[in-house]
Amino acid sequence: MRGDGRLFIVEAKGNIKIINANGTTNPTVFMKVPSVNSSGNEQGLLGLAFHPNYASNKQFYVNYIRGGGNGNTQISRFTTSSTNPDTASVSSKFDILTFPQPFANHNGGDLNFGPDGFCISVQVMEVWQMTPKKMVKRKKAF
Repeated sequence: MRGDGRLFIVEAKGNIKIINANGTTNPTVFMKVPSVNSSGNEQGLLGLAFHPNYASNKQFYVNYIRGGGNGNTQISRFTTSSTNPDTASVSSKFDILTFPQPFANHNGGDLNFGPDGFCISVQVMEVWQMTPKKMVKRKKAF
């Protein structure tokens, strides 16, 4: 986290861990993101971004694939615990955006905040369209 020396590690299976400034890893996870599709492939927890005013509002955002099958992309906001800065409140979850994934692979996304303070999510996926004579690959952007 900018300013406090901690490094937050995102694991595909849904865990967010903290590495402290002295290089030690906290024994408990910062948060286990609920409903993450951790079946492998190219799914799971994909991104994490801290609100520009995190020091005062304790809000952060995650991008992940939830559910079974191809899953859905989910972008949600959470808040760090008011009593422990090394844990997040799962009950603070607020869903921002959900959309279906056409396939279980080639899932990816990035979360960042722009200079205006707004959250930017870039989602890239490949979509294969079957036609009688050939398979056509096209990119789809949101």
